[in-house]
Amino acid sequence: DYQWNKSAKAQQYIEGTGWFLLKNWDKWKVLAGQYTSNGLAIGESDNLATYALASTEANLLNQIEVAKRKAKGERIDNLEGSATQVEVMSQGFMGRYFRSTSGGYWVSEDNIGAQQWGWMGTAMYLDRLNLNFETKSFSIQPK
Repeated sequence: DYQWNKSAKAQQYIEGTGWFLLKNWDKWKVLAGQYTSNGLAIGESDNLATYALASTEANLLNQIEVAKRKAKGERIDNLEGSATQVEVMSQGFMGRYFRSTSGGYWVSEDNIGAQQWGWMGTAMYLDRLNLNFETKSFSIQPK
């Protein structure tokens, strides 16, 4: 909701919870597929959805920070984002994308959920996902 409507409630939520996954990445360089409500990792398996969410949150947190700095009239020299944002996207998320003779795929070729999360996460990270709330549809905007 923050990405499309700049909702204050969505911004508060992202700022309040978005750092959780990023701090875990900074500490462990891996994210669990699930966490308990008190922040403990469940099992050792990772999940592409977690990386899709973390990379999108990192991007949104960067957008929020840039907007705050602009509102204060501060000069913004670096718009590439934080080192954590770049790491989560390049190592955690894109590190699970593979190429084969038949094309590219996320995690494993037969994992449909991973393909959906992979492409949706990519579109959200690149701010190319358009949602139409009236028709309950979405499209990916070309560059």
